[in-house]
Amino acid sequence: MSPSNQNVSSSSGTTSFNVTSNSAWISTSDHSWCTVTSSGSGNDIINAEYIQNLTNTSRVCNITVTVSGISPVIITVTQAGLGLLPEPTNYPANFTTNNILLQWIDASGPVIPEGYLVRMSSVGFSSIPVPVDGTPVQDGPADKNVPAGLQQVCFGNLNPATTYYFKLFGYLGSGSNIDYKTDGIIPQVEKTTQP
Repeated sequence: MSPSNQNVSSSSGTTSFNVTSNSAWISTSDHSWCTVTSSGSGNDIINAEYIQNLTNTSRVCNITVTVSGISPVIITVTQAGLGLLPEPTNYPANFTTNNILLQWIDASGPVIPEGYLVRMSSVGFSSIPVPVDGTPVQDGPADKNVPAGLQQVCFGNLNPATTYYFKLFGYLGSGSNIDYKTDGIIPQVEKTTQP
């Protein structure tokens, strides 16, 4: 048999061994990830087909070639592991803390909101418009609709070292039937992003 070993990559593929013989022979593999030509006669080739190695370590398959009347010969396929993947080329850009996470506890009472509208301004509380019943506000950079139960929302990609102002409105319904809570004291908070 030649060669006695074939080194192969971690990808799937096929390799071969040369058989020099004047008799019939049988070959078997000791691993299911590598299958071989099962038999032949005289001078021939044994093909070994292997699947991809998805681990980081190499592995070895022993192929036993048997001819009647003589000791078996063992040849091997040594398959490389994936190894470590290459490091990324660059770091991400704009790594900042210019996000603001707002959290609250959902309202309670006989009539519970189905969702909340959080509105933002970089000017002041007075510049945040009160929503109008029957006119739903779509999500945008300064407006976020949050379903009840989530109890938080994040506003991102904000300017550094800037104070932002927020108001929170509960609502029931949707579309032209939406009904915002706008009476009483509207919850509001201000937060400043990092420099």
